Order: sequence, then structure tokens, then C-alpha cells
Amino acid sequence: MPPSVSPLREGGEKPSPPRSRRYFFRYLSERGVANLPNYKYSGSDASFIYQKFLSPMLNNWVETGKVPTWLHPNVITLIGLLCMVVSHVVTTLYCPTFTESAPWWVWTLNATAQLIYWVLDALDGKQARRTGTSSPLGLLVDHGCDAINTTIGMLNTAAMIKTGPTISLLILWTAPAAVFFAATWEEYYVGSLDLPIINGPNEGVILGIFFQLLTAFYGNELWDQTVYGYTCRSGLMMLLGVMSIPTMALNIWNVEMAVKHMKRDENQSKYTTSQLEAGTSPVALSRVVPMIAMLGTAGVWAYFSPTDILSRHPRIYMWTLGLLLCKLVMTMMVSHLSNDSYHPFGKTLAGFLALSLHGFLTYQYTGTSSPAWEDLVLHELAAVVVVSYLHMVFSLVWEISTLLDIPVFTVPKEKQERLKAQ
Repeated sequence: MPPSVSPLREGGEKPSPPRSRRYFFRYLSERGVANLPNYKYSGSDASFIYQKFLSPMLNNWVETGKVPTWLHPNVITLIGLLCMVVSHVVTTLYCPTFTESAPWWVWTLNATAQLIYWVLDALDGKQARRTGTSSPLGLLVDHGCDAINTTIGMLNTAAMIKTGPTISLLILWTAPAAVFFAATWEEYYVGSLDLPIINGPNEGVILGIFFQLLTAFYGNELWDQTVYGYTCRSGLMMLLGVMSIPTMALNIWNVEMAVKHMKRDENQSKYTTSQLEAGTSPVALSRVVPMIAMLGTAGVWAYFSPTDILSRHPRIYMWTLGLLLCKLVMTMMVSHLSNDSYHPFGKTLAGFLALSLHGFLTYQYTGTSSPAWEDLVLHELAAVVVVSYLHMVFSLVWEISTLLDIPVFTVPKEKQERLKAQ
């Protein structure tokens, strides 16, 4: 659960912006630097499981001191992500091409890692409010880890149902990736993250854990079984589609209603500058063009690749897309947090689209392509995406922590002493 309020320095003094410059460019504009300290989180979770089970349990953990006061919320978030990374590495070793079977304990490990991530993802916000360490940086870390976990979770699921290194792998990843992007897009326009009574971060995770445990019991062969002419594999993919489409339709509807309400509202002062600047339906819809372009380009390249690039390098291909998704989401979140304009087409995405299009047109006009050439293009893209993503992560952490004058991984001693005295 994300943090709630950004802190100011002792005495209410507003933090000063960082004086030194990062190499190449900064991610916070001057307006963003001025607005970020004033950010306040708004959101809710109507999930029955969260309201009746998870939230009361975690409140008890925090209130009774089961969670130590020195444990920073960002550390809690990263521990959850580390568990998912470990499960992903193990799954990759046993199922490198998404066609292999794995021992029962691999799927049990995946289910356990998902459970831990789900619990810690909700615990970090409660610990932040308890220790007084809520900040926009915490929210960005939380959403950034969720974005990475979207790719990890779907690649583990693809290995579980043995999609193979085919277009089905790309389709399986596209559903949750599009949902995650649409939810971030809605939050940018509506100004609040409000999860419905049935949602992916709660019921969706529980369903995923159930499927992992089912696979641990029956084995991967379960997904090859046919029911009413469809394999269980196809059934799961159709289930994800059925769940994703209405969710994204609701996101679109909420954004459209927010835009219309904002245009009719006489009290324009209550809206952020970024909301007013982007407050028309065409502009709002244009914000999703980068995501559509990325997915379309990836699909065209995978389908028409003369050397079947996806089947030869499925994990590099999918992680390149996964990190591009992370960059898109984090860029939008930074704009939301800093009340700044969102510029959809970044340099990394533009490079991905241009190089992919160049490769496709080269093959179309010359009729020739070699595995070595396509491999080079993919590895170049992957390297650029990894470097730019890491640059973005480290730069944003430095910029925001310096601006707000807050530690990234430690709870200040005075806050710990204050909690102990209560």
C-alpha cells in the first residue's frame, strides 16, 4: 500500500531543490521540483479480502510492534521484490524456453514468493504511516516494484502453463501489462487510485497463487488437458482476457468522466496544473499511444520476424518490453507526483520503435535477414533499455531523496525514539 503524505523538514520548512546536476539530463523539471513536496496520496482499496483479512492482520502487526520500528518501508518493498526475483531465477533455470516441466517445489516456491510479495506490498504503506516516513519516493518505489513484478509474474505463469516461446507468450504478458498501464493512466487523470471490490492486486494475486499450487500438485501436464475442446492453457489465457477487458474499459470510462467533470466544474482551482493542461478527451487518449505503439511494434516484429526472434531469445525479448513498460509507468507516475505535464514519447521508447521499424522495413525491401543481424538489433535494444532504466531509477532516487531531504532505506533515529516513547 503506498504512502500517504510527503514530509517537510523539521519546522515546516520547504525543502530546497538539489543544486547539482545529473549527467545528461534530470527527470524533475523546475515545476516538478517546486510541486513534489506538496504531494498527498489519495486512494482506496474496496477488496473484500483486503478489507476483511489482509488490512486488519497487518494493522495488528504494526500496532503490536511485530514489525520493528527501524525497518524502512522501502526495505519492506524491496524484500518482497527480491523474493519474486529469486523465484523467477529458479523458474528460468528449470524452464528457460517456456516448454519444460519443473519439479513441484518450483511452483510451490513461486506461490510462496507471490504470497510474501502481496503481504509486504500492503505492509510497506502501513509501516510508512506508523514511522512517519511516507513520501512520494516511497510511492514511486512501490509502483516501480509493482511494474517489475508484472513481468516477473507473467513470465513465471507462462513457464507454468508452458506457452512456449511463441506469440502466446507475448499475448499472455500483454494483458496484465496493459491493465497496469491503464490503472496508472487513470490515477494520473483522476488523481486517486481506487481499487474496486474485485481487483488484480488482491483477488488476482490469490488466484495466481492457487494456480501455482494446483500446478505443484498435478504438474505442468495439467495445462495440456482438454475441456470442451479447449486446453486448460487456452482457458487460463481467455480468463485473463475476460478479466482485463472490463477492467481497462472501466479505466477509460473513469478518465472520460474525470475530463468531462473538470471541464464543467466552475472551481478550476482545485485541479492540478497537469490535469488542466491535459484536460480534453483527445489529449487524454493520446497518452496511451506510446503503450499501443510499443505493443503493436513488438507484436509485428515477433510475428513477422524472418528468423523467429521471439522463439530464439524469448526472455531477452520479453524483458526488453518489461523494462520499457516500467519506464512508461514511472514517467507517468513522476508527472503525477510532481503535478507536471506528461510527455508520452521518451527517448528510449522512440529508439525502440525506430530501430524495430528499421529492421522490419529492411527485411521487407531487401527480402533478406540473418539471425546474427536480428540478434544484434535485439541485444542493442535490450542494452539501451537496461542502461536507460537503471539511469532513471538511480537518478530519480537521488533527485527526490535530495529534494525532500529524506533517507532512502533507514528510519531516522528521532522517529524511532519517538515511537518507542509512545
